[in-house]
Amino acid sequence: MTDYQRCYGLGMAAMQGGRFDAAVDWFLKAIRADPRPADAWLGVGMSLARQGRIDSLLEFIEMREGLTGEGFELFHRTLAALATDRHHDALLAVWRGTPRQRLIHIPALYYAAAVMLARDDDRTAFALFADFRRLAEQHLAELPVDATNMFNIPFRQAFLVEDLPYVEALEATAEPQLPKLTLPEFALPEPRPPAQGDAAGGAGRPWVLVAACDGQYCRRFAAGLVASFEQHCRGRLLHLHVADSDAGTDALLAELQAGMRANRLAISREISGVWRKGAYYASNRFLIADRLMDFYGADLLISDVDIRWTDGAAVDRIIHATATLDFACFRADSLGPSSRCDAIVTWFAGTPRTRRLLALVRRFVAAKIDLPEDRIWMLDQAALYSVLRVAQRWRDPIRAGFINQITGQPRSSFVTQQAGIDEKAAMIRAVGGDQGPTADRAPDTGRAD
Repeated sequence: MTDYQRCYGLGMAAMQGGRFDAAVDWFLKAIRADPRPADAWLGVGMSLARQGRIDSLLEFIEMREGLTGEGFELFHRTLAALATDRHHDALLAVWRGTPRQRLIHIPALYYAAAVMLARDDDRTAFALFADFRRLAEQHLAELPVDATNMFNIPFRQAFLVEDLPYVEALEATAEPQLPKLTLPEFALPEPRPPAQGDAAGGAGRPWVLVAACDGQYCRRFAAGLVASFEQHCRGRLLHLHVADSDAGTDALLAELQAGMRANRLAISREISGVWRKGAYYASNRFLIADRLMDFYGADLLISDVDIRWTDGAAVDRIIHATATLDFACFRADSLGPSSRCDAIVTWFAGTPRTRRLLALVRRFVAAKIDLPEDRIWMLDQAALYSVLRVAQRWRDPIRAGFINQITGQPRSSFVTQQAGIDEKAAMIRAVGGDQGPTADRAPDTGRAD
């Protein structure tokens, strides 16, 4: 064991035990033993913030800046780590203690706004987000906002979500001209979507499981989704929508469709044209939802294509939990505003309220889709969150809920993901937008809240 490893380990033990002065001493000894690793620097930053020693923290950040030019990065990493560990009071203390004229006030402002959202103080949160956006615009040339930097995550989240007036004004705008769909060539009522049954209080409404993606995502993930669907479900209908497929994708789809035994697979396609980009592919399932509702006369349970269902009861548990709702999704365990509505699985009932919600989502996505690629990943979830806030304030408010809160079960008890962030980011970059090593969705921590 090296001196750095020994001192760093003792620093971590002291910090986890709440002995912050000792933690700072051990982390500084680790830095003296080897100043290159960033973890000991982060440990000092977190320990000082946890103590409320904001002036000492700012001096330490200045020292890091003078030695390596990485003061901003260390400051942001410290805030992100505090957010991950839910040290919300420490985040607010850092924000209040960081002078406004310093560049590092900008990330402190973001995390203060995110804490206010977590505390359901939306008015203060969006006032702080507006302040963040003003300052970020003024100092854009100085901020590390490219997709290779982790500050890109809070930067794009703060610029994607919108407050009530922005979303309300979208209702007066024109319906966006979306690509034409080629829908399945079969005559209803065969195949008939299954009904909710007793979960809906009587005969129930029919519903369809939907996933949408582009050709490359289809080739990588569709087989896994279909396999888990076949393994765990019986007598269901899966609708797979694919944008910009090629001959290889079409061959795979034909093979998957022919191999269905326990369920049925319907396929629709589109050529996205000028919409072709990763954020559009991620949002597409919500943009086509109302057309699929009309086609099937059914409600929709929409999932990401890169998931696997955990067991045969997973789908049924969601259907039962959402039976009286217009809309449902998972509540992500994250401070990020664009992460609060986790879109990995969503429920849309075919009600007038839901269709009004979807119309606003379409307009929201269309209004932001032409922003630079490295600023619009998570646009789908930002749209859902921003629009849902308005829909809950309608005269006839939407009936919405969060699946993990209703069931008391975490997301991981329903679905798992087929690939990690790095692989998916590489696939997104292949579409043409450099998204960098950034997460599209907060990790599932196992908590049901």
